[in-house]
Amino acid sequence: MVGNYRFYPSQIEDDIYDIMEDYQCGIDVYDCGLMDAISDYFCNHTPIVQWRLGTSLWPNMEGGVCAVSWWEDDNLNMIMFDYKV
Repeated sequence: MVGNYRFYPSQIEDDIYDIMEDYQCGIDVYDCGLMDAISDYFCNHTPIVQWRLGTSLWPNMEGGVCAVSWWEDDNLNMIMFDYKV
């Protein structure tokens, strides 16, 4: 996982880290189903927040990197993680 620094407390970030625990399949590597779980979380989140999820495949490997960002309390937050297919 690419490190991050918490400038502002984020309840959404804490929730996503809790979701990530269910999909961990190695040291800082997660199952690709995590992206669906994060999408479901944001689609069902109240209040509605603006969010983006982007992925990139690793060359010649089964997996990639995913970045999810969102606005919360007028602050931009982001988490990045590696995933395997």
